[in-house]
Amino acid sequence: MLLLENKYDLFKKITYDKKLNFFNKELEEYNKTLAKNLTSYEEELRKKFDKKLKREKHKLEIKKNEEIELIKNTEKESVLKLREELIEEISKELKEKYREYTRTEKYFENLKRELKDFLGDENNTIFLLKDDIKRFDSNMERFEVLDESEIGGFIVLNKKENIIYNNSIKEAIKEDRNTIGLYVQEFINKVGDEIE
Repeated sequence: MLLLENKYDLFKKITYDKKLNFFNKELEEYNKTLAKNLTSYEEELRKKFDKKLKREKHKLEIKKNEEIELIKNTEKESVLKLREELIEEISKELKEKYREYTRTEKYFENLKRELKDFLGDENNTIFLLKDDIKRFDSNMERFEVLDESEIGGFIVLNKKENIIYNNSIKEAIKEDRNTIGLYVQEFINKVGDEIE
């Protein structure tokens, strides 16, 4: 019986060892396949993550550029508003200086000198401020009252040739507004360069 038991143990051990080797090989193959699948899955996830990350970076870059553009536009608008405010302020001060100037004798002498060429033509109607008309000695019927908003100077209407010559101070300020704008812009650019 001992012999039978030994044979049985030996048979069991051989069979067991074979089965153990078989299962170990199966387990090893399964682990290799699992590791390969896991690596493949990790690679796929990494690619998806990189793709999504790239998309999000692109979206953020677009948003950043939009915000930068918005800030630049806001700055440009504020600079333009400042420019217009400065031009308007300078124009108002200029109008006041001209109003003061129209009360001087020098203004009236210049006005007479500039009107000299127009006074000889009977077809000319000359528009002057009410105060300027009073300052002339003669009672000329060709003088018409110029609107006070023109500040001073004169406007000549030649009825025969249908020509208007505008030499009012308001017109001069309007023409000077572009020049004032250039000076203001130059000043803003200079100040902006010093700030940066």
